[in-house]
Amino acid sequence: KGMSDYQLSPNQKKLLLTHSSLLRHRDIYVKNSDGSGTTKQLTNTVSEEFASYDWQAPQIVMVPSSHGEQPVYAKIYLPQGYDSSKDKQYPAVIFNHGAGYLQNSHFGWSGYFREFMFHNLLAQQGYVVMDMDYRASKGYGRDWRTEIYRQMGTPEVQDLADGVSYMAKNLHVDASAVGTYGGSYGGFMTFM
Repeated sequence: KGMSDYQLSPNQKKLLLTHSSLLRHRDIYVKNSDGSGTTKQLTNTVSEEFASYDWQAPQIVMVPSSHGEQPVYAKIYLPQGYDSSKDKQYPAVIFNHGAGYLQNSHFGWSGYFREFMFHNLLAQQGYVVMDMDYRASKGYGRDWRTEIYRQMGTPEVQDLADGVSYMAKNLHVDASAVGTYGGSYGGFMTFM
């Protein structure tokens, strides 16, 4: 439940690893390339203050698509005190990541660390928050990436609408009380 990447040393005896998780920034480790020995952590980028805060790890869900066979992956932050057994309906916020082709619904540390903190704040205030990898996001193959060709803003909005339906059906979200925000391409998506 994290993301790792590596670089092989010039003599091919060591691996320089970067690893992160939903609640932990990227850190650097070194390990023997043959798998022997221990893994040594070289950096610790998390301050005590950050580590001591009660951050909420988002869940990763598969939102069924009404426009294709492949589901749309999204991170979900549930409100503090969320109770699915109650009849209460929750307001929601959808975050639209930038660049159009980024990927944000994964188990590693998000490049959107400010938004991660903001999403925690929104959840503390009673909102369900969705962070979706709408069509054209990277990591899902060529056809997913090129789905928006000559129709930018249409497939992505269809996916976001599927996200609202998913939250209404599965997370007790009031579909008439959903806001959205984002910057750059996410801002374009917000306007769409």
